Amino acid sequence: MFNNKLFYLGLLLVPLVTSSQDFDSRLAMSVNKDQTSFKTDYFKHQANSVTYINIAAPAVLFTAGLLRHDKKLQRDAAYMTGGFLLSSLLTHSAKKLIKTTRPCDKYPEITKYSSGGGYSFPSGHTSAAFNTATFLCLRYPQWYVIAPACIWASSVGYARI
Repeated sequence: MFNNKLFYLGLLLVPLVTSSQDFDSRLAMSVNKDQTSFKTDYFKHQANSVTYINIAAPAVLFTAGLLRHDKKLQRDAAYMTGGFLLSSLLTHSAKKLIKTTRPCDKYPEITKYSSGGGYSFPSGHTSAAFNTATFLCLRYPQWYVIAPACIWASSVGYARI
């Protein structure tokens, strides 16, 4: 049986979906306009920080666990590493399914700041940053862990645009 409510809801969503199809490119253009050397350096630094932090954070936890003979810290390091690997697998699988062209490949006025290749969505850097930040926030729910972790991950996400 035909459901009228679903039909009308679908009609209301068509313009929303249509207008959002190029949202990522418009957003990238607005972020990249009026580019300065400070913004360029900042974006590059944020993109590069993901690799270092995703290696350093579990390494520090594991080392602290060894030094303190604290199995919980050692497990946290293993969980964080496993979460990163799972997040990376899911992100790269989604990239292959969604196949979104990088805005800088589509529009020459958008500058490419990193050597990232392949498809652009979802962002591997942003996914990895939020994976680490989320783990830290959930496992160590103190403001002095949550604030820097969330600011860093959000900053990486902005920089990847």
